[in-house]
Amino acid sequence: MRAIRVLIVEHDSRRRASLISCFAPGGRPRKGFSVAGAGVNLTNALAQVVEPGPVDVLVVDVDRPGLRRLQGWATLRMLLTGTRVVGLTDGNRRSIQAAMAAGVTCLHPHTIDCPTLTRVTRRAHMGLVDYAPELLERARELFLDPVDEEEIRVGGVTIDLKRREVICWGRRIRLTSLEFNLLSYLAQRPGEPITSTELLQGVWGLTRHTGGTEAQVKNCIQGLRQKLEPNPAFPRYIIARRGLGYLLHDPLED
Repeated sequence: MRAIRVLIVEHDSRRRASLISCFAPGGRPRKGFSVAGAGVNLTNALAQVVEPGPVDVLVVDVDRPGLRRLQGWATLRMLLTGTRVVGLTDGNRRSIQAAMAAGVTCLHPHTIDCPTLTRVTRRAHMGLVDYAPELLERARELFLDPVDEEEIRVGGVTIDLKRREVICWGRRIRLTSLEFNLLSYLAQRPGEPITSTELLQGVWGLTRHTGGTEAQVKNCIQGLRQKLEPNPAFPRYIIARRGLGYLLHDPLED
């Protein structure tokens, strides 16, 4: 019987190495499995595939921003026709909804252990649905009693709209009220440039005719970068597009 060819997509290098070791401990393939490739995103993972042949199972971090929308899943399905999917998540609401709507075969937490992962991958290859009980319960709650989105995640940044808190890679970032309002405004339209004029109106409630200036936006952006960016001189999150405005970018998508 042919080994199950597994493709792994995980942006975190440690988690990716851990997933690879589940299917190839010590670099040697586990019986019944073959790691076709692994990478930080789908394009990168597919570029690692050396031996020709179909990918049977994709193990992927479904919390990636690109997979929180069905367009991302449509692209994935087009590139990997017939491939079963084992999704890994931390329980993010939008991730679970998108994964279920996209027909993900199996869904489990990032903390999954190797014996469970290999068992689940075999079940996925057979087309058997396998959801971790806690995620299945969470999914039922979401679909039977939907609530407003209270949390936005972009890369390693979590924006809690209800508590008005920002966590960057596990570290709480203290923002002024104005900085938080500006960040959350950008976060609700990730990847989309927003002009200074619109930001003035949406965040400050001002126009150029009522005292609003581009310098107000620029100064607030600079303050955000000082607190959020690893290197404010070379921003990775809050990007300026000449003539178009500012956008919130997910550096993990690069």
